[in-house]
Amino acid sequence: MLYFSAVDEWTDPADEDESKTKLDISLEVWEQCIHNEEIAGKVAIILFLNKADLLALKMKRQPKSFRKTFKDFPADGDAGKALGYLRNKFLSKVRPDSKLTQDQIFVHATCALDTSQMSVVFTHVKDFVIQQRMRTANLM
Repeated sequence: MLYFSAVDEWTDPADEDESKTKLDISLEVWEQCIHNEEIAGKVAIILFLNKADLLALKMKRQPKSFRKTFKDFPADGDAGKALGYLRNKFLSKVRPDSKLTQDQIFVHATCALDTSQMSVVFTHVKDFVIQQRMRTANLM
């Protein structure tokens, strides 16, 4: 399963519910997907934290906005820490009683428009999927 989340949308109101941001909705959908019985523990899961470049730009322009949204975020304006924070936020949706574990999820920060970076990312994704399939077949 490939899941893309636009990490620069922490201030953008969701079309579905204006009391939530687009990132809130993305986290909710992510949680539903990873706990779907047809998916959990059966397929390789790759999470793309997309638009990392726009997150960095937005944090430069509005250094306090991320912390305003995520009260427990410790570092105003630090895009690298914000990506790490969001990575942990997505991974924290894996429930302790789930068939899925955090190490079964490959997470990568991306800028989909950077074709050279995406080429490297997809090589890593291919390797991850092969490893997951080998584990499923008890070959590793």
